[in-house]
Amino acid sequence: MEVVFYIVADMTNSTGSKLTASNAAADPFVQRMVSTFKGFLSAAGITANATFYDALPADQARYGTNISADVTGPCSELGQMFTLSSRTPETP
Repeated sequence: MEVVFYIVADMTNSTGSKLTASNAAADPFVQRMVSTFKGFLSAAGITANATFYDALPADQARYGTNISADVTGPCSELGQMFTLSSRTPETP
């Protein structure tokens, strides 16, 4: 399974640089997150590969702040953020 992560938050990586799709896979913090995620999938017999994309600036502005996981539904900010996965990824 291909798992895609869109980087929407303005964050720094482990070296203090801005986290981007081009440097995410090499970041130890991101590697740990992906390893944990793959472990959950592996327990269900699913093998996964991770790919990273930078979200568009408008999406970063909309979703790059705190989004509540307690507010759910198709019109919630969290639900709307998941619609990013239906788009053709923008690559730098």
